[in-house]
Amino acid sequence: MIRLPSGRSQPLYVALYGVQIQDTNQRIREIFALNIKGKQMRTEDLFRLYQEAAFLSIRRLNAIQQEKRELYVYDVQIFFKYLEIARELGRSKFVAVSENVLRVATYLREQKEIEEGKSAIVKGFGIKGPEMVDTLLTEIDFVDAEQLRLVWQSLTTTPPSFTQKSCEKYKAFAKTLEGYDDLLVKRWDDTKDFKMATLVAEALATCASAAEADAASFPVAAKVAVGELSIAAEAISKKVDGVRIQKSTSEISQIRRRLNF
Repeated sequence: MIRLPSGRSQPLYVALYGVQIQDTNQRIREIFALNIKGKQMRTEDLFRLYQEAAFLSIRRLNAIQQEKRELYVYDVQIFFKYLEIARELGRSKFVAVSENVLRVATYLREQKEIEEGKSAIVKGFGIKGPEMVDTLLTEIDFVDAEQLRLVWQSLTTTPPSFTQKSCEKYKAFAKTLEGYDDLLVKRWDDTKDFKMATLVAEALATCASAAEADAASFPVAAKVAVGELSIAAEAISKKVDGVRIQKSTSEISQIRRRLNF
């Protein structure tokens, strides 16, 4: 999935690439040696490499988990490179973190905590291997957070707009956050530049105030709008129990009571 900020003016071109796969240790050594950071590779080459690394990673992970074979150094190296490519595509091309990326990341996170896995990581990357894996896993955790931060920026203006149309977008953004793991959303919100849950909850509260202001002219519409905003805010508060979020949900609840529902 590719996530693009609202209002993007540049065209998006999607291409399908044919990739020849060689599941050999030599090929994995070649992939692992590639420098894919920044603008070291053309986009089409990076996408091809992503497809190849994904196939090799999932094939090897299936063999480990389903056939119960041991973890080899080359497994660790292709897993690491797969995640590294996913991070680069997420940062530069807004490619969302896939289920397969999360699966490989989860497996590496588990392995670095046990002796056999830690040994394979050290053999694959040297003494600083566990630290390298830790850093990469953190970066993977924040790929979607960075994309969502940019999307949120594109949805809001300075100061933010609280028209009905804008508030619909804020509710949709809140719904997007619901799809993420609770601990991950809380981790994002505990980080200075990624407080999307807090910001969207506060925006929902302001939208509720705007709806209340229109209640005299449109009483039924105002009640419906505030009800929907309340549901969205409550869902956010269940993920992140922050002071500002609780304040926002409380403000919406007070508005609901004033509107007699």
